Amino acid sequence: MRLFRAAFFVVAAATLSACNYGDKYREMSCPEHRYPTAQQFKAEASLGSILGYHHTDIRMAQTVQNEIWSDQRFDFNTSMRFYHDLSKSRETYCPAAVSIELRYPLDEKKMAAAKSFISVLSAQTKLDLSPLAATFESYAKEKKLDAPFVVDYPGYTGEVYVFHHVNRGDFLMIGLFDDWFYSNYLRAS
Repeated sequence: MRLFRAAFFVVAAATLSACNYGDKYREMSCPEHRYPTAQQFKAEASLGSILGYHHTDIRMAQTVQNEIWSDQRFDFNTSMRFYHDLSKSRETYCPAAVSIELRYPLDEKKMAAAKSFISVLSAQTKLDLSPLAATFESYAKEKKLDAPFVVDYPGYTGEVYVFHHVNRGDFLMIGLFDDWFYSNYLRAS
């Protein structure tokens, strides 16, 4: 019985290690490695301390899987979302976008998380995200519902957006999206 228990825990530990705690994005399977991994974001104290729950769901006409890291299991106040395009491959989870969503009001903890998110994202992509960061700070002070701020970068589209969730209230989102993903799924026509 002891041998069985020991073997079970060894297999369970190996499985958890291989799964990277649920993180679907693997740098080695994504040739361009355009976005930081969840573990890179969570290495920042202000993000790692609050993003403890992991969820996945499929949205947007069953072609995009959202990989969500959040502060709570269901009604979360802070969440980081990777968007995986399943129309290209259901085996390779290379993100086409990443965003962070924070529920109003934004306290110091949420603002620190947003700043860390922007910093890690900027370092990985080598993009100047200061226009997005400045707009994010402005929108954090004054909500501007349905007035997205969009910045075009080579190969990317950045966006700051305030949206209302019918059950959970108002959220401020900042995200960076592959151009083709933004054009196909998010750009208003």
